[in-house]
Amino acid sequence: MYNKLGTFDTYDAPTENINDAFLFLCKEFDKIGGYVWRKTNVYGIDITYPSFEIDKPSKFEDLDEEDESDENITLLNEYDDWIDKAGEIEIRYSEKYFN
Repeated sequence: MYNKLGTFDTYDAPTENINDAFLFLCKEFDKIGGYVWRKTNVYGIDITYPSFEIDKPSKFEDLDEEDESDENITLLNEYDDWIDKAGEIEIRYSEKYFN
């Protein structure tokens, strides 16, 4: 599906309904071209906790903010829009699983 992934953000996983939360994020980020991974983080000795890693679409990987070509500016604008949509998903996710 993606040639090259880049981490956009990492979200805490809820202690309850983790599978539902994962499916929610997968569905929402699939709509905007992102990808969600389950991640197990290690903290200290024998302590782990889950999180979700959010990857942005590969077309945004090599953006150059100094490149003023029309193609690059179009991609930068698309990426700004993508970030806004990702922020809206994060708000809905937080309200649904952490309130």
